[in-house]
Amino acid sequence: MIDLTARHYGKIVIILVLLAVLSFTVGGAPERYVYGGF
Repeated sequence: MIDLTARHYGKIVIILVLLAVLSFTVGGAPERYVYGGF
């Protein structure tokens, strides 16, 4: 059960990171330049 929950939260974290990167790229936020222009 612990391994399953860990993987589940891991997927959630990955999705949140991807959404953050997309929001920075689409919104033209200054953070994308700080992180190397992603």
